[in-house]
Amino acid sequence: MPNRGTTATMPVSVRASDPEIVLVERWRAGDERARDILIQRHERLVHGLARRFASWGEPYDDLSQVAWVGFLKCLERFDTERGVALSTYCAPYIIGELRRYFRDRVAAVHIPRPVTDLRTRVTRAAEELTNREGQSPSIQRLAEYLEVSVEDVLEAVQSDRARTAVSLSALDVDGETEDRGVPVDEAGYEEVEARLFVADALETLDDRDRLVLRLRFEEGLSQSEIAARIGISQMHVSRLLRRACDRIRDELGEVDSDEL
Repeated sequence: MPNRGTTATMPVSVRASDPEIVLVERWRAGDERARDILIQRHERLVHGLARRFASWGEPYDDLSQVAWVGFLKCLERFDTERGVALSTYCAPYIIGELRRYFRDRVAAVHIPRPVTDLRTRVTRAAEELTNREGQSPSIQRLAEYLEVSVEDVLEAVQSDRARTAVSLSALDVDGETEDRGVPVDEAGYEEVEARLFVADALETLDDRDRLVLRLRFEEGLSQSEIAARIGISQMHVSRLLRRACDRIRDELGEVDSDEL
């Protein structure tokens, strides 16, 4: 939670040019009315994001409340010195809060309580490390930070994907297929997410396995060329590639390889 008594280091002229930053800093200084103004200004954003999930089977009033929780959490974490608009910064937080609501409330598989608790710790640790280190942490880094095994972190991450299967279409009164209007992510989001999972999976390999994969799939060398490059047999290269690919598949779990 931000320190409301802390004075921002951004130049006054820059702060004054953005009324939302001024309002955030006023609220952190103890002006509750400033927060009320921010809430009023962002009603359209919050309700619009909640409506994106209205066809997922939960009451809209509940979704609206969840979206407001996401907005208030974002307001607590908003860094006024980043030069990012508050609405741009908050939209992912609100969407994330809505997704967590569905994951926790509409689970297709019963998840053991220890796994659920670790999942919450992993989410918080990922946010803390991202803010502290300026990049998304790997699975290995999360495991070290939380002092648990890599396998436990992977299990917690994968458990977050449990969800009741919902039909993407339904029949209207005339028996015709009706689009349920399932919300979609921004273009390219799923591809980026899949590539981040692959990057995390690669961190679990040793240096030689990563080198063999790079030479094969980035530089396009044949197994014989790789063998000559690093001084081992072609058969050994084949075994390394197979083992590394199997390890990555195990790490990715539910990520669709077609997204990579």
